[in-house]
Amino acid sequence: MQLTTYYLHWIAQYSEILKNEDLQAAVRFIAAIATVTFSSITFYLKLKDKTRNLPPRLACSKTSWDAASKLPVYPLPNRFKIAPFPFIASDLTTRTKSGSGWFTVTELRIWNAGGGVICGPATNPTTTIYVYISKEVGPYEIRGRLSNDPDMSFHLGRSSHNVAAARERIPIYFDFMHAGKGILVSIWHNSPDDELISIKAFSDQAPVLVHGTHYVFRRSVTNFMNRLTNLLLVPSAIFTAFMFYIGNTWEGAFAALFTWTLISSAYLHRRFILAPEDLGWRNVKAKAL
Repeated sequence: MQLTTYYLHWIAQYSEILKNEDLQAAVRFIAAIATVTFSSITFYLKLKDKTRNLPPRLACSKTSWDAASKLPVYPLPNRFKIAPFPFIASDLTTRTKSGSGWFTVTELRIWNAGGGVICGPATNPTTTIYVYISKEVGPYEIRGRLSNDPDMSFHLGRSSHNVAAARERIPIYFDFMHAGKGILVSIWHNSPDDELISIKAFSDQAPVLVHGTHYVFRRSVTNFMNRLTNLLLVPSAIFTAFMFYIGNTWEGAFAALFTWTLISSAYLHRRFILAPEDLGWRNVKAKAL
């Protein structure tokens, strides 16, 4: 109560300034200009991403599923014994082992998220791709290897142990990786999550590794939400500017909050590259080994 009273007294000394109509108009003007400007820039960048020719770049993602229920698994603190759908508690005591004897299946994806062609380790010695599995994982089984490019020649190399790092390294060899094409490796194990499994890659043609993602929900839903964000971005900014222009401060503030949420969503989506839709087990045309 004392803290609330203190802040009320502190705000009260600025009451005359806050009631100043010229100041309110200036704040509304600045907020409107900033909202419209940033929304326009974001919309332009989203359009530019779809039209520009990107150089070759390697992208990778890691997704884990509960082997019994086929629901996604996320590393959660141990104090959360039960998690709401579609999240599953990482504690194995709350989970059921699948009929094949495993708790968790981890899918690792590596693909060309840009344009052009990436020469793989089979033809370019400077390209290296490794799957790292910590010894703490315990027993595991690689039960699937797949590519959405039927013409790609790829295979897993012989695993090697690093005693100092206490992990196992499995190389991935391929010849050529075209734009939008990649490799999927499925690892079955009894770890609560995928924190002890990783994939690392480097190529002199694509020196920066991009962290992508594979959505656990239907891709059509994800694409619809992204399009909706792009379509609402500029109209929402214009509505915000109009509300501020006619002097509706509170309505404009709520509209600005909604617009900036759209801007944040658009920018956050730029950080992650969506994995190719056909790089999965549902693709009947994929090449499986």
